[in-house]
Amino acid sequence: LLLITRFRSFIPLLQEVVRALRRAKAHSHSCCGIHIHVESAPFDAKRLANLAKIVYKNEELFIHALGIRESRLARYTRRMDENFIQRLESQKPKTMEELNRALYGRLNTCPNHYENERYHILNIHNAFYANTVEFRAFESTLHSGKIKSYIFLALALAAKALNSKSASSRKKEFNPTSAKYDMRVILLALGFIGDTFKTARKHL
Repeated sequence: LLLITRFRSFIPLLQEVVRALRRAKAHSHSCCGIHIHVESAPFDAKRLANLAKIVYKNEELFIHALGIRESRLARYTRRMDENFIQRLESQKPKTMEELNRALYGRLNTCPNHYENERYHILNIHNAFYANTVEFRAFESTLHSGKIKSYIFLALALAAKALNSKSASSRKKEFNPTSAKYDMRVILLALGFIGDTFKTARKHL
């Protein structure tokens, strides 16, 4: 996981900042979430489509594992747009212009910050607006271990999309009785193996 290795040296500093906030009596509000941005420059249309399909395929499990509240799912952290995923499967965009049409349902040459397409668990719109891909799935917290886990998950999903020749959007059936095991299987497939990812596996 080269993306994680690249940013790993910065994470202890980030965790110490979070701990300092807690010592200063800061707190996180329940209406907030944590948004993680990954630079979109390494992605082309095919790899962005891979990322969208990977997240869509596993989103019910992610929602359960991350404990996303219904209030956020209803507004600022909505499930992936099924129409967008269907257009990805039928149109198979090869260029960023084609991906733009699939995302917005039309060619949007001047997207603005508050486009409706941004309010999803995975915000692909930001690749056209601010040159990042935004993961919006994480609940607010000042737990430094959880925040590290969230960063690892976002980077691992990005790495999976970048390194995969293709991705399936076929949804996995969600089973609450096996959810913990199913999430562990996904994490291991993403490379969450060994002591480096021990706490991340625990929190996720």
